[in-house]
Amino acid sequence: MTSVLSLLAVLLVAVPAANAAESGLSRCMRGTAPDVDVILDHEAGVRATNWPLGDNPPNGVGPGDAVTIYASGWIYINSWPVYEVYGPSGKAEIAPQGYPVPGMRKYASLWRWNHNPTGWVGEWGHTSEFGTCRAAPSVPARLIFLINDDVTWDNTGSFRLWVKVWKSR
Repeated sequence: MTSVLSLLAVLLVAVPAANAAESGLSRCMRGTAPDVDVILDHEAGVRATNWPLGDNPPNGVGPGDAVTIYASGWIYINSWPVYEVYGPSGKAEIAPQGYPVPGMRKYASLWRWNHNPTGWVGEWGHTSEFGTCRAAPSVPARLIFLINDDVTWDNTGSFRLWVKVWKSR
């Protein structure tokens, strides 16, 4: 009888643990496959793009989810008489007033959370410094990407943004 009670006690403890919710952050850190795995090409002549895609997309991540962003590619800035070429980190020069995000690097690929419909969450960051396994904010959000350039119509090239999302379970 004691062994039956011991077995029952083990089962009662083990079952809730097996069904316990797991955060996206812990899944990301364990290296599991992401729930979302997309590549966005952010054209240099387009100041902003977003994930999820669309004109006014829904929030794509929720509290407990995790995200990684990897950025690559090159944009060409027409600084007549020559073109300047920059990767996602941008130019090693801080953007002055008149740029979309003064105080961040010129021509850099930037990201920020945005809650639909209430607006910005947190501060702008460089996609090249996003790192791995970042927790989503405490409110549902979408990602907005921006090229920090005051004039984009003369740019060519693109940044490739690889977005991965781990949903909480």
